[in-house]
Amino acid sequence: MTFRFCDGFDSYSTVANLVAKWTTVASASYSATTGRFGGGAVSNSSNGLYLLLTKSVTIPIGSKVRLAMSLKYSAGTVSSGLNYGNPLLAINGQHICGFSSLGLIVVTPYSGGTPMLTSSVAVNDGNFHWIELEYYLNGASSSAKLFIDGVSQGTYTGSLGSQVAISSVSFGMGYVFSGTGWLDDAIIWDDQGSSFNTFPMGPRRISTLLPNADGDLVQFTPKTGTAHFAMVNGGYSSTNYVSDTGTGNIDLFKFPALAYTPANINLVVGYFYGQNTGSGSTSLTPKLKTGGTTISGATQTLSVGTYSVTQAPFLTDASGTTWTAAAVNAMQIGMGD
Repeated sequence: MTFRFCDGFDSYSTVANLVAKWTTVASASYSATTGRFGGGAVSNSSNGLYLLLTKSVTIPIGSKVRLAMSLKYSAGTVSSGLNYGNPLLAINGQHICGFSSLGLIVVTPYSGGTPMLTSSVAVNDGNFHWIELEYYLNGASSSAKLFIDGVSQGTYTGSLGSQVAISSVSFGMGYVFSGTGWLDDAIIWDDQGSSFNTFPMGPRRISTLLPNADGDLVQFTPKTGTAHFAMVNGGYSSTNYVSDTGTGNIDLFKFPALAYTPANINLVVGYFYGQNTGSGSTSLTPKLKTGGTTISGATQTLSVGTYSVTQAPFLTDASGTTWTAAAVNAMQIGMGD
């Protein structure tokens, strides 16, 4: 599996909710209406110099890490130049990409030093731009590829740093003292495995869908009432839930249709927010139903005594067929124990 993480920033109500999906969050503001397609986005307006969202990942040594995001700066925003303590993108806490004083995207070595690749397109024009970076650490045979809005900004081959396993990825706003930036639709993937390993993908849109009806199986127990979906669509601040103390039960949920019809769909990711209220080991198995077929994702272990998010990527529909908008609009996703 080469997909690692994504966030469309549409599932939050406050900036404090970000820690449900991100490992650490620094100096971020959140708005539910300033995203690329009118949904949520993270902003640097509270303290732009130090905004940083970091996600722990497990990407093996020798991999090409791929990072993408929708990025917008208010028109005329400038930085004081590159500062290795304030990245646009970082891996393992090391600066690999920044924002220049001319509004250009700059790719740097892993351990700091002379920039190796600079975009020909400025992104400080008040519009969202789709940024994609492939970064490969392999000593003197390292490489980097940068794309903006699906257009190549160049390829670098040479020395960027020695091979390392990648344990964290960070998204920031660079060394910006004035002006506002917005971050939306962040994706992390790599070149491992046989699926979801294309680079570049080209501009992408992440749609966040919340359950709006009960599915074909409702075997857990809702906290209140009889509508199971109403207990799990309230966001990270909600105190509602469904629960189960047995085994072999399944809850499935239906979702609203996509607000648009995409030309292609790379995958569907189920995100689950829950906890083990006991003391032993408890797990849930993600479920996907399309047509008359139900399949299971990888079993997720729940944290004890605290809520946490687990993810289940489904690269195809339940029949193994490439996703279509019609299949997404009719799908049911849930969990079993």
